[in-house]
Amino acid sequence: MKHIYKNLMIWVVSLSGMSLTAQTVADKHKAMLPQSGKLQWEKTVKAMPNPQMPVTRILHDRMNQSVISRSASLRATTAQAMQLDSIIDCSPKGEKQSKYVYQYNAQGKITEELEYSWNDQGWIPNSRYLYEYDANGNCLSNVYYKLNGSDWRLFSKEVSTYDSANHLTSISENYYNIAEEITSQYYTEYNSKGSQTKYEYKELRDGVLTLTLQDQYSYDSANRQTHAESKFLDENGEWHFTLYVDYEYNSQGKTTLYENYSWNADEGKLFLIQGYYTQYDDMGRNIYNEQKDWNGSGYERVAFRVDYDENNKIILKEDLRDNPDMYRHSIEEYTYVDGLSSTSNLKDTLIWKDDGSKEVSYTSTDYKYNDQGRLLLEETFDVDPETEQRGTKISSMEMTYDSLSRITAMISSFYENNSISDRDKTEYEYIDDNGNYIESYYNWDNESKDWILSYKTKREYVQTGVESYYYQDSSWDEESGKWIISVGYKFEYEGDSNNYTQMEYRWSKDAGDWVINYGYKFVDETNGENHCEVTANYDVDNACWVVAESNKREVTDGNPKIIKQYSLPKNDLENWQLDGISYYYYSESSVANESIDAVDARIYTRPGTIHVDMEGKAALSVYAANGACCYQSSISGSTDVSNLQRGIYFVVLQSDSGTKKVKVLVK
Repeated sequence: MKHIYKNLMIWVVSLSGMSLTAQTVADKHKAMLPQSGKLQWEKTVKAMPNPQMPVTRILHDRMNQSVISRSASLRATTAQAMQLDSIIDCSPKGEKQSKYVYQYNAQGKITEELEYSWNDQGWIPNSRYLYEYDANGNCLSNVYYKLNGSDWRLFSKEVSTYDSANHLTSISENYYNIAEEITSQYYTEYNSKGSQTKYEYKELRDGVLTLTLQDQYSYDSANRQTHAESKFLDENGEWHFTLYVDYEYNSQGKTTLYENYSWNADEGKLFLIQGYYTQYDDMGRNIYNEQKDWNGSGYERVAFRVDYDENNKIILKEDLRDNPDMYRHSIEEYTYVDGLSSTSNLKDTLIWKDDGSKEVSYTSTDYKYNDQGRLLLEETFDVDPETEQRGTKISSMEMTYDSLSRITAMISSFYENNSISDRDKTEYEYIDDNGNYIESYYNWDNESKDWILSYKTKREYVQTGVESYYYQDSSWDEESGKWIISVGYKFEYEGDSNNYTQMEYRWSKDAGDWVINYGYKFVDETNGENHCEVTANYDVDNACWVVAESNKREVTDGNPKIIKQYSLPKNDLENWQLDGISYYYYSESSVANESIDAVDARIYTRPGTIHVDMEGKAALSVYAANGACCYQSSISGSTDVSNLQRGIYFVVLQSDSGTKKVKVLVK
């Protein structure tokens, strides 16, 4: 089918921002310590060349794509009795590279950030951020300038709005050309629970700022998404949907409807390409499932229904399949004589659509159980579809168990004219109480009436540590009289949640040994402001560890505070390399002295989450880098704070003993 847009279009626009990583220098260069100070401007600066666009943005994830300056990332760091005046970054050789200078309002909020770069003539201004706040301390605007000669050039402006509860309600971002005319615009809205409800992107087309991308999201009273749609404007001025999805939920919060639509450009309309429909009873049991899929010419449909009696036993199963080739309907009804036996009747109707031919299969099965509810015997009979009378036996299955209710043997028999035509038997010998067993498979010899061993296998599972284990399957080799390992998997875990190594192995028949299949190493050590984090993957081909990400920060308190940053070479887990050093200069601030007592708590991150370990109670708030509150709660003891996307967050704990503010990176 022509012009059917099934794939989600990702539009990427690049955001201009400052590095949040402070660079450092070696101790021997402390004599070269740069001096603090604020630049005295001789005249107003205004313009700069138009930068290359676009910058990075991913559709449907606006909450994690904010424009954020270095100063904004620093304004919620651990509470200091001094106010941050400026930061100077140097290379590992002690060469000055960049400087950031800050101004504050009476509430201690950053109102201006100036960035400089160093050359032989001294510090050269590069960029400027200006911030405005409301009476509650919410950031209302963030204006970014770049320097063009001796003039500032307006580059971007971000404006935020909040409701009466200080929840972020909208963000608009404008980008400007050298004439300070808007070249592109982003607008995002949020509901009171922080979920995105609208996203719009406008760009210049033929000199007119035109809406070209639009997303909309709807939620129910429990903030569950009920609708999502995305569309874009093509070069011919026609709108096309790239996403259109509906959801519904029952009173238990379970999804009962999911419909995904696609856009037919030829007809200019949406059509359903996939649907899931589910029903639950009052006990939360899944009683109905249906799936519809568009295959290009029609819908393929699969539906399944289950009914229960008052004793929570299944009394009906219904299966319906409808596709372009055939229609199939199976219905199976169950009756229970007593607690030890039951009967099911299965009618299966198949209709081939090409010629209309019909096939009907009708069977009846008796089940017998022991007093532990384990199946002992299953016998299936033919049933005449016309008279619904039982005919000859088709098959049977017998099972035996040991005193621990573990199956020890299973015999399957198949009949023709009430006589056995084929049989097979599986026996289980348990090696220990951990579920390890030997499985022997036999075929029946109709002439000799004997069981003939076909093969036997051994399954072993061994716990080698609290979180380490291996399992392997072996086949018995009759010729050598030995077990030969055919398949195996081993998992090894060493360490704790902060520092661990995990390895996965597979069994190699050629090598006759375990070989590494995958390896991962993680280190996360935090002591106050000092921090070290390493992630590494094992290179199987070259038999070595490869550093995926590394970051070590060493902090020396004082004025200036000295922060050294290190990283590891790609194939070295031991020898940290100095990347640079930053000097943080502070001045006295009455605002900064208002809250200097700290809550005794450990705050650390895991993929997608922030964890807090503490004693007692505290009020917890988590803020995104743009100042929006993502999470608020009263906690006691250890807690897992929400599910968060990758990004920088500020965690604020307030208790009777004081306040603790920490900046964290969630991966």
